[in-house]
Amino acid sequence: MTEAQAKQAMQWMYGDISARDELTDEEAEVLLAWGETQIAGLAALDLDDTAFEMAYEQLRKLLARINRFTARRADLPPEEAAAALDKIAESAEALAAYHPRAQAFAPPAFDLAADLDFIGTIRALTEQIAPAITGAVNDQTNQPRDEAGRQPGQEGQSQTEQDEHPTGDERI
Repeated sequence: MTEAQAKQAMQWMYGDISARDELTDEEAEVLLAWGETQIAGLAALDLDDTAFEMAYEQLRKLLARINRFTARRADLPPEEAAAALDKIAESAEALAAYHPRAQAFAPPAFDLAADLDFIGTIRALTEQIAPAITGAVNDQTNQPRDEAGRQPGQEGQSQTEQDEHPTGDERI
């Protein structure tokens, strides 16, 4: 039943504009991709249909709140921004109730740089929310990447670094 639940939830998510109506297509794509990951996680829990639908409703609220906060963040007075982040944390906590590994929910501190664009804001929020929802130590699904495509802390050299610091017979 979980595959059918996930398919239905994907249709619901893409059919509901509340998760993307204040974002560009590119920005919404980032948020919806994170939503897909959360739906897959919910489907893996093997919840009965009623519980799955209730969990999805919490995810829907969370996506809508992230959408609204992201689009309006620059114009919000600090107290309204804090209240919006509290609402996001409430939605995340409600969703976490369906994940057995989440145990005691600890609201994220929401450390957001002031100069983040919309995609950066979405990534920062979802990156900080995901571990609180699932109980996972670190959810790397939406980690920002550098120009070489590496996530923070990822080993390896980019092509540019390899060209600048060749090894073996490649040195001249």
